[in-house]
Amino acid sequence: MTTTLLPRRKVNQPGLEWVEDVFSIEPCWTEEPSIETIARLTRDNLKLSEAESVTVKAFAEGAFNKLFSIDCTKGRSIFRVTLPVAPVVKTSSEVATLAFIREKTDIPVPHVIAHDADLSNELGFEWMLMERVDACPLHEVWHGMSWMKKGLLVKQMAEHVAQLFNIELSGIGSLGPADESLANADGQSTHPVGEIVQPAFFKGDNITLDIARGPFRSAHEYLTARLQILEHFASKLDQEDEDDLEHYSDIQAVLSSLRTIIPRLFPDNSSSAAEPTILCNRDMSTSNILVNPQGDLISIVDWECVATLPPYFAVQLPQFLKGPSRTTPPAFTSDTASEVHKTELELYETTCLRKFFLEEMARICPAWVRVFEREKVRADVLVAMDKCENDMTVKWVRAWLDAVVEGREPRVSLTDACRNPLGAA
Repeated sequence: MTTTLLPRRKVNQPGLEWVEDVFSIEPCWTEEPSIETIARLTRDNLKLSEAESVTVKAFAEGAFNKLFSIDCTKGRSIFRVTLPVAPVVKTSSEVATLAFIREKTDIPVPHVIAHDADLSNELGFEWMLMERVDACPLHEVWHGMSWMKKGLLVKQMAEHVAQLFNIELSGIGSLGPADESLANADGQSTHPVGEIVQPAFFKGDNITLDIARGPFRSAHEYLTARLQILEHFASKLDQEDEDDLEHYSDIQAVLSSLRTIIPRLFPDNSSSAAEPTILCNRDMSTSNILVNPQGDLISIVDWECVATLPPYFAVQLPQFLKGPSRTTPPAFTSDTASEVHKTELELYETTCLRKFFLEEMARICPAWVRVFEREKVRADVLVAMDKCENDMTVKWVRAWLDAVVEGREPRVSLTDACRNPLGAA
């Protein structure tokens, strides 16, 4: 097995262990957050007296977080504890992003009551105390929502996507805490773009790689760092294992193609001003869109790992509208209650709603649609990098890149191939 030649840095990550399984590597907790400490921190930050009760209960768990429900005399809230996958910057950036969205848009996002990104605090983990809204994830009510309600929700999401598109930022990275000294003409504080917080940069031992992490002035700089991460991944494959050897060969071909097309599609303009960017949330899913029982939008949660990217990378469909296409409704038969029929109907509805979303974006933000339609090749370069570590999708990436390098029009965009695997061959 070869080893990476990239230099390393030391990163303190107490409570975190990365565990590999057959298909991926997952973060695991090596110690549990203290319920007593969570209660004490809640009491202190809500300014509750010792006589007032605070009830802490496990609420939910995500890839990097544990959520606890808080009930006290001041109402209900959520206490979120985060694994130190990207110490300090992950929590700081998410808090800054939420503040930015609340200041600049009318997108409904959680209010952060208090937070601490310093691992030396008494809990030993980064944490956020947030308001809790009375709502449920969209996926819990989606099937029971009327077609009109679904259309209204898609219309709202289009308006929110357009708002983010129309706020021009500068440089590639993640937002940092507001800097009062950089206030704009209206007296509003500015959130500078800083180190990028993306799984590719911190997953597994990637966090220890001593590479550029932003802010990047251009896509060329950003993609160069991503290439280094891919080279590191390839170096860890066991070339004495038949499957790993095939994967290694595929990635080497992909890397060669990327080194050819990146200078062509993303010139090195390091001497120029930082590239214009917009805030990009890739995870507007049915788990993160919160609604009331009637399907009305209440809040959009989970703004971790959100980055500022050039429009050609950032302009994309909301996650809940992605998926395979079906242009005809399933036939009504005696088996309409079956899971197969429900799945086919959902694919058809999503296809129709996706079309409606694009029509709405063309009406309210034509510039967004122009980028979406004209920048498919550049957008797919980033998709190619995201899909290389899977030994099946890397073959789609390789075939797509072969066409681009040769100047041929790919038979199908890489985004569509990954969205609809049956059409990828």
